Amino acid sequence: MPSLRPLAWAVKQVATLQHIAGGRLQLGVALGGGGDAEYLAAGFRRSDRARRTDEFLALLPGLLAGQPLPQGSGASGGDAIRLLPAVPVPPLWVGGTSLAALRRAVRFGDGWLSGLQTPREFAASRQRLFELSDQAGRPRPLTGIGLHAAIGTGSGRHLAEVAAGMMHSMYGVPADRAREVTIAGTPAQVASQLAPYAQAGADLIVVVCDPAPTPKSWELLADARLLLTR
Repeated sequence: MPSLRPLAWAVKQVATLQHIAGGRLQLGVALGGGGDAEYLAAGFRRSDRARRTDEFLALLPGLLAGQPLPQGSGASGGDAIRLLPAVPVPPLWVGGTSLAALRRAVRFGDGWLSGLQTPREFAASRQRLFELSDQAGRPRPLTGIGLHAAIGTGSGRHLAEVAAGMMHSMYGVPADRAREVTIAGTPAQVASQLAPYAQAGADLIVVVCDPAPTPKSWELLADARLLLTR
């Protein structure tokens, strides 16, 4: 969420992560949630988040390459300031499902990352993304989706309620909608629920384990991944 940070500082954080990761960072950027109070506490307005996110994405490649900060970027000293050392620009995954988010992904992204959609919704958004890419004469981005999953060896129904409850409490997703997009069950059940997203064309599936990831949940998720790729 670069819109919650001074933009040059956000770029510097990305540069630090890219340096530590040895150039292997993949960066996801979206408007994010949060209410007005959160933005005011950070010194910004929530109503500016789309504009500031676009500004961040436009500035990012040049600043990571060590080019000077442009005038009006909010830093004193203007074009005399550079963020060093220069690092490679990471692959950019632009998130969101609105039309504006899809346009942002076409303009700036190497990939587009959906979130909390059904397979049918994901496929429809993906098709619209490609239409926008073709209209703009831009390469079609890679596509992916982020989902919440509760994975274990017990009752899939119980696990689904756990994951849906987490989405409701964390993001305010209505309970019925949370259940609709929840992934839950044993590794085999999770793989079968993820398969429609792969069939719909997802190049990347990001899974957040609920209620809290543990070494055991990672092992079970790895089992589900193996089943999904067979």
